[in-house]
Order: sequence, then C-alpha cells, then structure tokens
Amino acid sequence: SVCIFHWYISHWKRLYKRILEPVLSIYNAQLDSGDFFHVELSIFTYINLHLASGYSMDKLDDNLALFDGLYQDYSMANAWKIQLPQQLVSNMLGESEDPLLF
Repeated sequence: SVCIFHWYISHWKRLYKRILEPVLSIYNAQLDSGDFFHVELSIFTYINLHLASGYSMDKLDDNLALFDGLYQDYSMANAWKIQLPQQLVSNMLGESEDPLLF
C-alpha cells in the first residue's frame, strides 16, 4: 500500500527524485519478507518514476540488471516487464545494435 501511495499521491507533494529511495526501500523490505507478489509493483513504480525524474539512465540500467537477475533467480513470470525497459534504456544510451529487436 505504501508503494501505491508513492505511485498515485506522493509525486504531487515531492519531487520524483525524492520518491525513488523510499520505493527502493519498499522493494528491499518486500524481498526480505519474501513478498514476491508485490515486488513487481515496486519495480514498476521505480522504473516509471525513474524515467520521469530525469535521473541518469546509467543508474536505471544497473538497477534493471539487478531486477532481471531477481526475475531469473526466482523464476518469476512476466520477465518482459523488465526486458522491455532494459531495451528502452539500452536504446536511449545508444548501446543497442538493433533497437527493434527485443
């Protein structure tokens, strides 16, 4: 519920950059407690707020690699939710050889 607060309400009062750390702490708490059902919402919220905040894409690229590792380690469904933003960030950083391949 705290993650939903940050996604829908918090950005009206705070800068996006100030919301990213609390969302990551929610993500870490969910991992520690084994709540993999809601981890996806935290990751989704973090990715969207990071893209809207104007922060460096390098940091997001590093975190997406961590999130992708989590998806692979725990065999979580819907890995495309990480792969698609990874491709987007790769395209924006100019690291992709073919931006149309997924």
